[in-house]
Amino acid sequence: MTEVQTRRILVLDSGRIGPALSIQEVLGPDPAVLGSVTIIDPLETALDPDALPGLATRAMAHADELGPAAAGPHTVVAHCTNTALAFALAAELAARGCPEPQLVVFAPTLVDRELVADHAAELLGALGLPKAEVEAFTDRVWSAAAAPAAALELTCRRLRELTTAEAEASGFDHEEAEVFAAELSERYERWLSHLTGQLDVTFPGAALTVDLVDDDLAGGRGVLARVTATGTVREHHCDSPTAFSDPALHERFRWILALPAAASDPSLGEM
Repeated sequence: MTEVQTRRILVLDSGRIGPALSIQEVLGPDPAVLGSVTIIDPLETALDPDALPGLATRAMAHADELGPAAAGPHTVVAHCTNTALAFALAAELAARGCPEPQLVVFAPTLVDRELVADHAAELLGALGLPKAEVEAFTDRVWSAAAAPAAALELTCRRLRELTTAEAEASGFDHEEAEVFAAELSERYERWLSHLTGQLDVTFPGAALTVDLVDDDLAGGRGVLARVTATGTVREHHCDSPTAFSDPALHERFRWILALPAAASDPSLGEM
């Protein structure tokens, strides 16, 4: 069995996204054997009442929550649209003296306006807005000319209106419906804020060693290059990089964790 290095594992997990399982599944049936594991919910820092917080600000908040444990050493694990925040967190930990933070990134995704608009449309449609109205709304609100913060505000307002109407139709009075809508919409709003806050943002960060797990390694490298200046990228091809419940992926993950944190030879990424 592969021996895992003694490093605190920080998993950025914003829950299930569409058909994909929660990334926590990649820890396997007994996460305790991996050592110290901390689950970080990226959406906790995604929404600010006054402005969209930047990635560096959010990374500082998550590092603050770790307290003395921020000294590391750490392995930061993320996938999909948590990629940029993972880099920001690793860079923040390095700035605080954490020795050589290791990153493991599954199927990294760069957020653009089309992706945010698609997620907004999915939420609006799920709340009962007809398809034609959804398309008209997202085409107008998420156009290239629209400011991201303004587009987010309009979308969140529409989500509240739809959830309030749904609650009233279920028999709530208006005041109760507004409370219900606020509670129901908050997670949606945080998710859209998480995405919107990554638009038109480049995070130079530190040169870090990254283990990339993807079915499209060239595409994954392209995402990493646009997110931050990486050091060594060790590539691990996987046909289903988000099949987090797959025992084969569990074993691959454990093998990656046992690699040296700052290897200079990308060939070490070959299992």
